[in-house]
Amino acid sequence: MNTKRFGLLCSLCLLLTVLPAAGVLGGSPEIPNSPTPSDSSTAVSIYANLQWTAGDPGPDDSYTYTVCLGTGNPPPIVIENQTATTYDPGVLSSSTTYYWRVIAWNETGVSAVGPVWQFTTVENQPPFT
Repeated sequence: MNTKRFGLLCSLCLLLTVLPAAGVLGGSPEIPNSPTPSDSSTAVSIYANLQWTAGDPGPDDSYTYTVCLGTGNPPPIVIENQTATTYDPGVLSSSTTYYWRVIAWNETGVSAVGPVWQFTTVENQPPFT
Protein backbone atom coordinates (compact mmCIF):
# COMPACT_ATOMS: atom_id res chain seq x y z
CA MET A 1 0.00 0.00 0.00
CA ASN A 2 1.41 3.40 -0.87
CA THR A 3 2.06 6.02 1.80
CA LYS A 4 -0.68 8.39 0.61
CA ARG A 5 -3.43 5.75 0.85
CA PHE A 6 -2.14 4.53 4.20
CA GLY A 7 -2.23 8.09 5.58
CA LEU A 8 -5.77 8.61 4.31
CA LEU A 9 -6.91 5.29 5.80
CA CYS A 10 -5.34 6.16 9.17
CA SER A 11 -7.05 9.57 9.14
CA LEU A 12 -10.41 7.96 8.41
CA CYS A 13 -9.94 5.41 11.21
CA LEU A 14 -9.03 8.18 13.65
CA LEU A 15 -12.08 10.20 12.61
CA LEU A 16 -14.42 7.25 13.10
CA THR A 17 -12.86 6.54 16.49
CA VAL A 18 -13.05 10.11 17.82
CA LEU A 19 -16.50 11.19 16.59
CA PRO A 20 -18.62 8.59 18.41
CA ALA A 21 -16.80 9.32 21.65
CA ALA A 22 -17.71 12.99 21.28
CA GLY A 23 -21.37 12.11 20.67
CA VAL A 24 -21.48 13.72 17.24
CA LEU A 25 -22.71 10.75 15.21
CA GLY A 26 -25.64 9.46 17.22
CA GLY A 27 -26.72 11.89 19.90
CA SER A 28 -28.84 14.56 18.23
CA PRO A 29 -31.95 15.21 20.29
CA GLU A 30 -35.39 14.88 18.77
CA ILE A 31 -37.61 17.93 18.47
CA PRO A 32 -39.42 18.25 21.82
CA ASN A 33 -42.94 16.88 21.55
CA SER A 34 -45.92 15.48 23.51
CA PRO A 35 -46.42 18.58 25.68
CA THR A 36 -48.39 18.56 28.90
CA PRO A 37 -50.50 20.61 29.10
CA SER A 38 -51.29 19.84 25.49
CA ASP A 39 -51.28 22.56 22.89
CA SER A 40 -54.36 24.84 22.99
CA SER A 41 -55.58 23.35 26.31
CA THR A 42 -58.06 25.42 28.30
CA ALA A 43 -59.00 25.47 31.99
CA VAL A 44 -55.47 24.37 32.94
CA SER A 45 -54.70 24.43 36.67
CA ILE A 46 -52.72 27.40 37.93
CA TYR A 47 -50.51 24.80 39.66
CA ALA A 48 -49.71 22.88 36.45
CA ASN A 49 -46.21 21.62 35.69
CA LEU A 50 -44.90 21.56 32.13
CA GLN A 51 -43.77 18.21 30.69
CA TRP A 52 -42.44 17.04 27.32
CA THR A 53 -40.47 14.31 25.58
CA ALA A 54 -37.39 14.72 23.38
CA GLY A 55 -36.23 11.22 22.59
CA ASP A 56 -34.04 8.94 24.64
CA PRO A 57 -30.36 9.84 24.80
CA GLY A 58 -27.95 6.99 24.16
CA PRO A 59 -25.78 5.58 26.95
CA ASP A 60 -22.94 8.00 26.14
CA ASP A 61 -25.21 11.01 25.55
CA SER A 62 -27.01 13.47 27.77
CA TYR A 63 -29.49 16.21 27.00
CA THR A 64 -30.25 19.51 28.65
CA TYR A 65 -33.24 21.74 28.04
CA THR A 66 -33.96 25.41 27.71
CA VAL A 67 -37.53 26.23 28.72
CA CYS A 68 -39.29 29.34 27.44
CA LEU A 69 -42.56 30.43 29.04
CA GLY A 70 -44.55 33.65 29.07
CA THR A 71 -47.71 35.48 28.11
CA GLY A 72 -46.24 36.79 24.84
CA ASN A 73 -45.24 34.96 21.70
CA PRO A 74 -42.36 34.21 21.40
CA PRO A 75 -41.99 33.36 25.08
CA PRO A 76 -38.85 34.36 26.98
CA ILE A 77 -36.33 31.91 28.43
CA VAL A 78 -37.12 31.03 32.05
CA ILE A 79 -34.48 28.34 32.66
CA GLU A 80 -31.46 26.88 30.85
CA ASN A 81 -29.36 23.72 31.25
CA GLN A 82 -32.16 21.79 32.92
CA THR A 83 -31.77 18.01 32.79
CA ALA A 84 -35.37 17.00 33.66
CA THR A 85 -38.20 16.86 31.12
CA THR A 86 -40.52 18.68 33.52
CA TYR A 87 -40.59 22.26 34.70
CA ASP A 88 -42.46 23.74 37.67
CA PRO A 89 -43.35 27.35 36.81
CA GLY A 90 -44.79 28.04 40.26
CA VAL A 91 -48.31 29.41 40.64
CA LEU A 92 -49.60 30.74 37.32
CA SER A 93 -52.10 33.57 36.90
CA SER A 94 -55.72 32.55 36.35
CA SER A 95 -57.58 33.31 33.12
CA THR A 96 -54.29 33.79 31.29
CA THR A 97 -52.95 32.41 28.03
CA TYR A 98 -49.37 31.17 28.27
CA TYR A 99 -46.98 30.33 25.44
CA TRP A 100 -44.13 27.89 25.90
CA ARG A 101 -41.47 25.99 24.03
CA VAL A 102 -38.54 23.73 24.81
CA ILE A 103 -35.13 23.57 23.15
CA ALA A 104 -33.27 20.27 23.61
CA TRP A 105 -29.44 20.30 23.55
CA ASN A 106 -26.92 17.50 23.44
CA GLU A 107 -23.48 17.75 25.06
CA THR A 108 -21.85 18.91 21.82
CA GLY A 109 -24.17 21.90 21.39
CA VAL A 110 -26.51 20.44 18.77
CA SER A 111 -30.05 21.64 19.44
CA ALA A 112 -33.59 20.76 18.45
CA VAL A 113 -36.06 23.61 18.80
CA GLY A 114 -39.61 22.66 19.65
CA PRO A 115 -42.72 24.45 18.40
CA VAL A 116 -44.45 27.12 20.46
CA TRP A 117 -47.36 25.63 22.37
CA GLN A 118 -50.06 27.49 24.26
CA PHE A 119 -52.55 26.89 27.04
CA THR A 120 -55.03 28.98 29.00
CA THR A 121 -55.40 28.66 32.76
CA VAL A 122 -58.68 28.18 34.58
CA GLU A 123 -60.84 31.18 35.38
CA ASN A 124 -60.58 32.65 38.85
CA GLN A 125 -63.16 31.03 41.13
CA PRO A 126 -64.37 32.37 44.50
CA PRO A 127 -63.28 32.45 47.26
CA PHE A 128 -59.99 33.46 45.58
CA THR A 129 -59.73 37.00 44.27
